[in-house]
Amino acid sequence: MGMLLPEYIYVTLEPFRNIAMFGNLTSLVDKDEYLKRAFGSLIVVTIAQYINQPGPEATSRFAQWKSISSTEFNYTYRQTEQLSPHVASAYYTMLLLAEVLNETLEDNPDMNLLDGSALARRFFNRTVKIDSLSVYVDEAGERRTDMEIRQFNNETGDFETIIIQSGSNEKITQIRLLSWHGTGRFPSNEPVCGYAGNNPRCSQEGTWTAIMVSAVMVGIGLILATIGVGYSWRRYMAAQADFRSWWDLSDWRVSSSRTLMPCA
Repeated sequence: MGMLLPEYIYVTLEPFRNIAMFGNLTSLVDKDEYLKRAFGSLIVVTIAQYINQPGPEATSRFAQWKSISSTEFNYTYRQTEQLSPHVASAYYTMLLLAEVLNETLEDNPDMNLLDGSALARRFFNRTVKIDSLSVYVDEAGERRTDMEIRQFNNETGDFETIIIQSGSNEKITQIRLLSWHGTGRFPSNEPVCGYAGNNPRCSQEGTWTAIMVSAVMVGIGLILATIGVGYSWRRYMAAQADFRSWWDLSDWRVSSSRTLMPCA
């Protein structure tokens, strides 16, 4: 299919490491060059790994949450299976709400908690410390978290972090340079022949290629035809010569094993 050519770069989103949900983006097979080429053309965008590491308060509740998952939701975690970050995220959401509510009531005990707009503004453009983790919410009420870009390392057989972007100030920290697959330079926005392969330039090149191939094939055909006609003509002329001289006995010899003796 040609999808591993240097002009193709793929970007995927992996919210967090979870083999059960997103598969295993690693390669420890030494001789699997095809897989390494495929991973080499892939760029992974993900939430920073340390963001997905729960604090001590949440970690202490893991066993309880796994038990609740089994009894209440009929999903049993395997012994070595990592707890889904969605669980800790929901827990931290409630802690964030409790933090803001307590702060609001301390500042204004008479505040109408049914005023959703006023309460929502208490979350905007601030950083809240929860369970040793910093949660930043921007001026639009959206949580901004640190993001990472990962790229495959042929030596380790795993994706490694090469760029980190801060969610609070958008500062970019580059750990190492991005290695562009195959060519070592930034790929074009569109494949040479277009996404559908119908770029007129490639069509013209294809037409000229077809013409040249056809011309070569015709030339080879003419040469073979000439050789065939010449060979047939030679055989025909040889047959005609034999036909015209079949009666000529001047060179004909008859061998005999007997010697004729004259009569006395």
